[in-house]
Amino acid sequence: MRKLLVFIIALMVLATFSGIGFAQQKAQEGGSAGEKKDKASPKLMTGKVLEINAKAQTFTVTAKGKEVTFSAAKLKALPKVGEIIDITYTENPNGPAEATNLNSSRSNIY
Repeated sequence: MRKLLVFIIALMVLATFSGIGFAQQKAQEGGSAGEKKDKASPKLMTGKVLEINAKAQTFTVTAKGKEVTFSAAKLKALPKVGEIIDITYTENPNGPAEATNLNSSRSNIY
């Protein structure tokens, strides 16, 4: 009877550790959607326009205490300094983030 009890406990321990190893392997393969970051997918930010560089087609926004510069190459018009806007943008590893859409924000929080 004692050998049977030891055998059952050993099987339970083995099953537990093999399950953990399987879960770790899935996580390393990129199983979680939260871990993957697609830089081409559009993001949204609300901020206040600090400065505009019409020559370079860029503008700088402050949001959550940070200053971010955006390229306005795909926009029809540049925003105005002091305006609070909602910006839809995509990240660009070679330069400033690229703004794809601007809307006047209804929020006073940026």
